[in-house]
Amino acid sequence: ISEKGFSKKIKIHTFSNVTLINQNHMDILNNYKGGNFKASIDAFGEELYYVRYPTKWNQVLRGLDLLKNLHEGWRVSVKITISLYNIYNIDNLLDYLSSNYTNFGIEFSCINSPKFMRPELLPEKLKRVVVKKLENFSNNARCIPVAKQLIALMETSEGELADRSRMS
Repeated sequence: ISEKGFSKKIKIHTFSNVTLINQNHMDILNNYKGGNFKASIDAFGEELYYVRYPTKWNQVLRGLDLLKNLHEGWRVSVKITISLYNIYNIDNLLDYLSSNYTNFGIEFSCINSPKFMRPELLPEKLKRVVVKKLENFSNNARCIPVAKQLIALMETSEGELADRSRMS
């Protein structure tokens, strides 16, 4: 496709945990018109190893740094899957991404299944701590939408959780 020049007319949409990306992959992707590249990263630093075993943070950093070399036709974003395992320290990842990867979008989704991993099942006392941490992003334009939605999730009442549980 690249040799015939067709790649310059093709957009690609892909997901990756970026641990195995290398410069050869970047060279290939840069032959295309562009597209969306979503890096799936769920935690910051050593915590990532536990949330997404056996992923190593240094491999992710190397992959993210390589993604900075994609041409302007590419839209790169980090897609975070929020769970009970990573919600408490998600502020660390948001802070790091917004400070070091300023051209990357930040998106998230929440685990719904299995039910025991849903982030809104965090104990009320810990939810309040998470809300306070997320409120610190009120001046960070890149993180405001994510922080607001996660705050709303953390403010879900136990009664609402019980209602959702009965419906699903």
